[in-house]
Amino acid sequence: MGSSPSKRSPFDTGATHPLYDKITWTSFLGMIKELNNVCSHVRNERDDYICFALDRTCSDGFMWKKLAKIKCFTVNKDSLQVTSSKVLRLNEFLNVYSVHKDAVRNNSSNDMSTSQYIFNETADSDGLCCICMENNNEVLLPCLHAFCMVCVALEMEFRPQFSCPICKARIEHPIEESWEVPDPPNPEEVVAYLSKIGGK
Repeated sequence: MGSSPSKRSPFDTGATHPLYDKITWTSFLGMIKELNNVCSHVRNERDDYICFALDRTCSDGFMWKKLAKIKCFTVNKDSLQVTSSKVLRLNEFLNVYSVHKDAVRNNSSNDMSTSQYIFNETADSDGLCCICMENNNEVLLPCLHAFCMVCVALEMEFRPQFSCPICKARIEHPIEESWEVPDPPNPEEVVAYLSKIGGK
C-alpha cells in the first residue's frame, strides 16, 4: 500500500527542499548546466560519468515544478553509450544539487576530498565502516556514503548539527533519511539493478 523504503531514492528525503519555492525556471536550467559541467570531469573506474538532462515533456509553464522530470544518466566516456539512467523529480534533483554544492564548498581546497578519494575511502574492500574499521556498513546516508549505525549514532550524539564525516554534507535527520544496508551487494547485483532501472 505505502511506498517501500527500498524503492525510495536516497535523495528523496520526504520534505520539500528549501530551494523549491525560490527556484525559477532559468535558475533551474542553470543548475543542470552547472552539475553537468562539474560531473563531466568526475569518472569512475570504468570511465563513466554522470550527466543530467531535462525530459522532453518539461517546459516553463504552470506547475512546472510539480511536472519536472530530470533524467540522470551514467555515460561511458569512450563509447558515449548510456550505461544506466534514472528519473528524478525536482525535489530529488535539488537534494543532489545541494549535496554537490555542500561538498564543493566544504572541501574545495582539500585534495583528499576528490570524488576518487571519496569512492575509495567510504569503506574497505570488505564493506567495513571507514570510521571504526570494525563494523559492517549498515546505513546509507542521502549523500550516498555508508557507515555503521554505531558511528552515525555517536556523531549525532556529540554534534548538534550532523554532517557526513566524508563529504561534510549537512543532514537534518541522518537516521530517518538513511537507507538500511544489510549486506553490500556484489558487482553483478549492482549491474543487474542499474540495468533494470535504466530500462535495459
